Amino acid sequence: MELYEVKAGKVDVDFQSGQATPIAGQGKLVLGPSSEDPSFLGAKWVPRGKNRNSSPSEDLLLVPGDVQFSHVPECKTGRVIEMRFNSSGERHLYWLQDASEGDLHELSAQDAAVLEKLNELANTDLEEE
Repeated sequence: MELYEVKAGKVDVDFQSGQATPIAGQGKLVLGPSSEDPSFLGAKWVPRGKNRNSSPSEDLLLVPGDVQFSHVPECKTGRVIEMRFNSSGERHLYWLQDASEGDLHELSAQDAAVLEKLNELANTDLEEE
């Protein structure tokens, strides 16, 4: 059961040098009950389109209040968002793939709504639902 889905590609990051490189291909970030423990939320990145069989998927367990989604304004060539785990400092970057008007490094109102929804869900306790 999916709660929310956004078209997004993965970004390969070398946190030592600060270099970030979008990985070619289509993907989506899906939030829903975790495959590890359905009482927790999970974030799963899966390839889509022609990329469907070439890139490994990613499945992460989200503990309510431990994850924050934010815009990465330093990226000037695309709309990049970060998923950061507060407890470990682990970071995952994704580039938004839905069409958007305006500058590539600026979030549109639609992008801001996506971030708001991701953060809302990341702080939801499925056991209380």
